[in-house]
Amino acid sequence: MSRTRTWIWACGLALLTPMAAPASMICEITTDTYLDSASPTYNYGARNVDRVVINASSAARTLFKLPAELWSYAPIQIVSAVVSFYVWSDSSQTYDVSLYPMLREFVEGTGTGSATGDGATWNTYDGVNAWTAAGGDFDAGFSVVGVKGTLGVKDGEPNGRFFAWDITALLNDPIAWSELQSYGAMLRIDETVPPSGQRFDAFTSSDSTTYTAPYLPSVELTVIPEPGTLALLALGLPAGALLLRRRKS
Repeated sequence: MSRTRTWIWACGLALLTPMAAPASMICEITTDTYLDSASPTYNYGARNVDRVVINASSAARTLFKLPAELWSYAPIQIVSAVVSFYVWSDSSQTYDVSLYPMLREFVEGTGTGSATGDGATWNTYDGVNAWTAAGGDFDAGFSVVGVKGTLGVKDGEPNGRFFAWDITALLNDPIAWSELQSYGAMLRIDETVPPSGQRFDAFTSSDSTTYTAPYLPSVELTVIPEPGTLALLALGLPAGALLLRRRKS
């Protein structure tokens, strides 16, 4: 049987096979820090904020690791995955904040703005060993621009809002999937120096003692639960084989 006929047959079976309804969940991001070129030897792994900054003399970028729950699903099971960070006062103005996969694993560290030597800094990925490029090694070939939510979603914070990054498309790319799973992600504001002042956001970090969910970093994940064996066959040989291999591992 030709490959085309095989796929037509598989798709037809898939249409006839009942599939589980998508399920949504909120998965917390618990590993995060930021890097600051103004203090290139300082670690901020235990700070209550995750900063992105650009001004005439410095920049800051946030690093984080995606929740372990995400990697328990195969890409074909993921309907959507949206990263969410909250900022109590958005000062990005017209600048975008984009998400990129990392190219090297980093150590969160326990610093609160000091040269602790036990976590990532602007100069190093673990307090000791240098990045290939200062400020963190990231894959500029993949990016998602953050969508700015409605202002004033929290009482008493008229300039507060959520930022959301839909990473579903990245998870459907094998290279981006591997980078995000192995190394994590970076949030980076447009780094064109503004004509005056600075553009920045101080997002709530996982170490915040002031905020609670839903204002902590998270991923909203919508998935199709793993189907039974017959449904796997209906998905077609490549997709079914992938999920069966994951089930056996």
